[in-house]
Amino acid sequence: MINQLETAGVSGKGLKEFAQKSRTLEEQIIIIHNIEQALTKAEFYGKFLVIINNIDGPNFQNKMFQNVLSQLVDLTEFVFIVTSDNLYINYLWTQTVKDSFSFYFLKYNTAVPYQYEINDKTSLTGEKNVKSGTGLIQILKSLTKNQREVVKVMAQIQLKGDLSLMTPKALVDYMTDNCIGICNNQNRFMELILEPKDHEVVVEKVLPKTNKQIYKLNIDQENLEKLANGEFDKLDV
Repeated sequence: MINQLETAGVSGKGLKEFAQKSRTLEEQIIIIHNIEQALTKAEFYGKFLVIINNIDGPNFQNKMFQNVLSQLVDLTEFVFIVTSDNLYINYLWTQTVKDSFSFYFLKYNTAVPYQYEINDKTSLTGEKNVKSGTGLIQILKSLTKNQREVVKVMAQIQLKGDLSLMTPKALVDYMTDNCIGICNNQNRFMELILEPKDHEVVVEKVLPKTNKQIYKLNIDQENLEKLANGEFDKLDV
């Protein structure tokens, strides 16, 4: 392969110097893509197989890293084979990341009886959405502190029953008036709810009579109350 790179005019020294100058993971993708192009010019048409054990582990839960890995699959000739022990891995990624990975899932049972793995207490069985169950906790864990705080404020307002207060402007005004220093404009609010929306914790609705666009939480009453009361505040501890 080294000979093929040199034939294509890409020296190991040049690549090393380029890599040392790079500061971001995005730039590393550019390096990899350039190597691929050089190999293609040298008439190397193979694919690269990457095996990752425990893609659900803590080292792979960084949002930027997930995004870069999925771009690597989406934009290059890399094929990933990965393992996961987490039955809730579906909630660890945004829809964009899932689409880019385009994984085909194969089930391999462990020593633990499969009936235990898929029962109501330990899996997503029967949970078609995020309104209840462990899936909701996994999603909340994946959010930043500010994102969770916005969701908490929305839960508190939603419990009051006046959905007209759930417009972006009304929500921002409420947080400003109550000295909740998360966001002071609607653009920032939309940024903070982007990922909760992607996970369908927050859904967009239109009020029938007024045609106002509102955002509300797509979770059951019990978890709505827990969220509003701060029972999910210490998920990172």
